[in-house]
Amino acid sequence: MTKNYNFSIAGHPSIYEERPSERQLKIEFSTPDVVNKNTGIMILVPGFGAHIDSNVYKKMRDLFADTYNLVVLQVEYFGSSFMQNSHEIEGIKLDFLTEDELVQINTGQVKLFELVATKSIKIRTNAKLDESLSDFNDMGYMQAIDIITAIEAVKLILEDNKVTYDKSKVIGYGHSHGAYLLHLVNTIEPDLLSLLVDNSSWLVPGYLTAERDLYKQLGQAVIHIKYKYLAQDFFRYKEIHDLSKMYLNHINNCKIIAFQGDSDPLVNHLKKQEWLASIDHTTYFQIGKGEIDNKIFFSNGHGLDADFILLFEKAMHISDATPPVIPALDHQKKYRNSSLIYLKTDGLPKYKFNHDQ
Repeated sequence: MTKNYNFSIAGHPSIYEERPSERQLKIEFSTPDVVNKNTGIMILVPGFGAHIDSNVYKKMRDLFADTYNLVVLQVEYFGSSFMQNSHEIEGIKLDFLTEDELVQINTGQVKLFELVATKSIKIRTNAKLDESLSDFNDMGYMQAIDIITAIEAVKLILEDNKVTYDKSKVIGYGHSHGAYLLHLVNTIEPDLLSLLVDNSSWLVPGYLTAERDLYKQLGQAVIHIKYKYLAQDFFRYKEIHDLSKMYLNHINNCKIIAFQGDSDPLVNHLKKQEWLASIDHTTYFQIGKGEIDNKIFFSNGHGLDADFILLFEKAMHISDATPPVIPALDHQKKYRNSSLIYLKTDGLPKYKFNHDQ
């Protein structure tokens, strides 16, 4: 029987502001009925369109806590509210309406979207995003910092309550952009994760250079909503988000198990395979048409339309069958991501953005 907890703490200040405002960090976690010396920690990290309260993630927190003897947590990370699939939209051009229809709308005889739903048309509009440097979808460092902070906060809670657990077992399980963020965490804090399960991480967030497109059916009409994120203009050098560059001097002490579709429109599977081949302790699975089993994998596209629960079960079997990682002894050679300046602290970690990057 799992036990569920939720709390909020003061979040790490935005590293992009000179005088950052206070912010709250929402964290939820589930524990097995009894936490013991073999209990590890796990963090689930969703990507675009999913969040801490998504039903599938609530289910995984409880199931994984019981099945695998884990404290399973999630965090509502920086800018995640702008990554969802429901936002206000800007005004739309009404040039597809007749004069009589415009009169009907203006006189309140019919509502605009009721009328739109009767037409077989495609309407293009923009999502209305109220992003600022205190809260925006940075697709990178602040989101990773929140993940690190959440893990460390749960560790402190366990230790403050004199709970014994396995400090060497910290698992990250991420999907799409969530998997990307876990790789970023691994470059920022090289000794934090012991296992990283990657479902369809990109090497560079695609929406740093291109707009995000969502299509919504409204009766007979299709609404095409474009998302342009603040990060596109804020980050002049997109290379600081490139995993292949971040890992260049990285001594990897984390097992990485990656699943990647060969028809993923957002990820070049050949580049990803080549990149992962250069990293120690990595197992790569390419999913093509022949691997679609309609049990774990339902497509070879982005996210693999995977059954998240069975995919993790497969990853755990693979991890158990591979040799344990022996950490590098020369800690002086450990590489921390140079885009962040690490500030020593006795409590939760603190960072400063390296604006010279």
